[in-house]
Amino acid sequence: MKPLHHVAKILLLNIILLIMIVAHAAAEELPLTVSPELAALVKEGLENNQQLRSQHSRVKALKAEIPTAGAWDDPMFGVALLNVPTDTYSFNQEPMTQKQISLGQKFPWFGKLDLKTQYAVLEAKKAEAKWTMQQLALAKQIISSYYELAFIGRSQAINQELMDKLNQLLQVSESRYAGGKGLQTDVLQSQVELSRLREEQIDLANNRQMAERRLNELLNRPEFQTIPPAAAPAVPEWVMNDQQVGQRALTHNPELLLRHLAVDQAAVGVEMTHKSYYPDFDVRVAYGFREPASNGMERADFLSAGINLNIPIWQGQKQNPRL
Repeated sequence: MKPLHHVAKILLLNIILLIMIVAHAAAEELPLTVSPELAALVKEGLENNQQLRSQHSRVKALKAEIPTAGAWDDPMFGVALLNVPTDTYSFNQEPMTQKQISLGQKFPWFGKLDLKTQYAVLEAKKAEAKWTMQQLALAKQIISSYYELAFIGRSQAINQELMDKLNQLLQVSESRYAGGKGLQTDVLQSQVELSRLREEQIDLANNRQMAERRLNELLNRPEFQTIPPAAAPAVPEWVMNDQQVGQRALTHNPELLLRHLAVDQAAVGVEMTHKSYYPDFDVRVAYGFREPASNGMERADFLSAGINLNIPIWQGQKQNPRL
């Protein structure tokens, strides 16, 4: 027959799968509640975990990069001297000599910037889903360790009760044996059982120390602290039917969300590659100032404009392999 604490452990472990989603309770109301002590421990662990902080910083960084993904390139401003004669370096000797200023802007093909923005948004959402997954995983470990401590504490109490009763039984057996009314085997059997319970109590004390150390590590506490064991949890009232449970798993599971986001991002990446087959436009406008001629005749200024575009002719080495 298994010890009572093992039986209690098997029964109460089934509750953990229901209670572990408390880590996501901050986002919306859930049909489950936990004790204030456990909620405080989960909150402490989520706030002090360095990996969670790092991932949260990554989420904020990726969100900050979203506007830059769809931003246009900076315009180009230029100043130039054109057609200056090298024999005199005079600005009024030749009619084509001019001082020029120009302004250029690159215009990507229609839809390219929108796709880059979508890709960046999905990347940030993926990082956020991963952050949620890490939160749930840590909360599960904290809750499991917390109730493991409760199992051990309850087991110690049960074991102590059994030892007290067995001590009483041993005294009775010894008294009956001393009076010639009992059997020596009853005394020996009680002593063996009492020794076994003492050994089990020592094991439980060691297990409790390890459980406390594991929970303190999960909470990222600076030093070892004794944690009072929790009372055995009551079975929470579950107010969702099977269909609601399945629907909730499909819509709220961060791992499924992460996979959906990866599929969506891959589709956007394919569309971006299709767009790379189309050229971008480089529009440039220039204005040239001319000096009056040497005889005093005024000369009109020059206005220039042009469009350059890249020709994606190396598709075999660039776009095709990428697609």
